[in-house]
Amino acid sequence: MQMAVREKHYLLNYEYVDGMLEKREPYRSDHLARVKEQYEKGVIKTAGAYGAAEGAVLHFECDDKQLVDDFAQGDPYLKNGLITSYKIHEWALVFPEQ
Repeated sequence: MQMAVREKHYLLNYEYVDGMLEKREPYRSDHLARVKEQYEKGVIKTAGAYGAAEGAVLHFECDDKQLVDDFAQGDPYLKNGLITSYKIHEWALVFPEQ
């Protein structure tokens, strides 16, 4: 019996600049379009900001961490200086069972 290959889960954590709500407007539609594209492909599972737009977390399901890094590097928010730092964490999803 051959076991199915399971996709890995990653959390992409962004830290935003102060005043993000005001500064993001020129780039927001492009940022959201990129998120939506990956969501529709089934790569991004959930995404959203936390606090008063202090940062954001995006949940990816894919087999390659490089895909997550490439997404971050291409994000209009990062390219325009609105993300002060980001980290990618491999996530050991426990529930629901995989």
